[in-house]
Amino acid sequence: MPWEASIIQALQTMSNGFTDTVFGIFTYLGDEIFVVAVMAFVYWCVSKRLGFKFMNVYFLSCGVNTVIKAIVQRPRPFDAYEGIVKSIGEETGGYSFPSGHTNNITTLSTLSVMGFKKHRKIFIPLGIGLTLLVMFTRLFLGQHYLTDVLCSAFMAILMVIVFSLLYDLLGDHEERIAFGGVPIAIIGAIVVSIIQPDAETVKHVLEITGVLISVQIGYFIDKKYIGFESKTTIAKQFLKILIGGAGALAIFLGLKFAFNFDTSFWLYGFFRYALLGLWLTLGAPLIFKKLGFVEEKKELDAQNT
Repeated sequence: MPWEASIIQALQTMSNGFTDTVFGIFTYLGDEIFVVAVMAFVYWCVSKRLGFKFMNVYFLSCGVNTVIKAIVQRPRPFDAYEGIVKSIGEETGGYSFPSGHTNNITTLSTLSVMGFKKHRKIFIPLGIGLTLLVMFTRLFLGQHYLTDVLCSAFMAILMVIVFSLLYDLLGDHEERIAFGGVPIAIIGAIVVSIIQPDAETVKHVLEITGVLISVQIGYFIDKKYIGFESKTTIAKQFLKILIGGAGALAIFLGLKFAFNFDTSFWLYGFFRYALLGLWLTLGAPLIFKKLGFVEEKKELDAQNT
């Protein structure tokens, strides 16, 4: 669609060293690292149950987004309209439709509005503002078309509503999602690995299935045998963020350097994200409890009576 390329071309007339840097930074609000960091904070420091819901719905949304990309196979604007649209900053791999960054920030924003009902007056304008900002950066940077970001936002909201309703059907037995989620994720990983539609799709599907499996298993074990609680003092919350964040970064960013893994190995992403999921839902909470960074459930119950 040439008219969409014209929109991007018009936006890129504002391109200079300052705008390129600023919008290049803002676009990371839709990056998976930022979104997962926020969800880890919710899980560790706000509500374990809500954080678990956030993770499941978010990664399911990412999976649907990845599958649609593989089916549509729309080239990036800077590839389809070379000479008209340029890629500002690093070129994003894979296909264009729908926008992954838009899906990420819209999913996070919608989950926050639905999850923190008492604070909707804050989260509604904040979510809308951040989502629009990320959508704009994806156009300005030449990574997506207008229809990519608009459709992605719409689909993300719809998926959050649908997946949340299905999740809530489990009631107080949300850990049982592992009975269905883990087998489905394993089957999905095997099918995609056999079909291998393209390297980028295989990579993302294995990452998503890896983290989904580990998050669900980790949460199940924690709820049944460990009993981690999110609530505690501000000082201990700060320590949890430092220790938990350092561990997550060590796995997410430092694993391939520390152990010199060959990232061309097709299961590398699966194991990397699986370890991350286990750390978020099992490893870090277990350490927090051992160090006394959490209040015992009976103490919390006494405080609330």
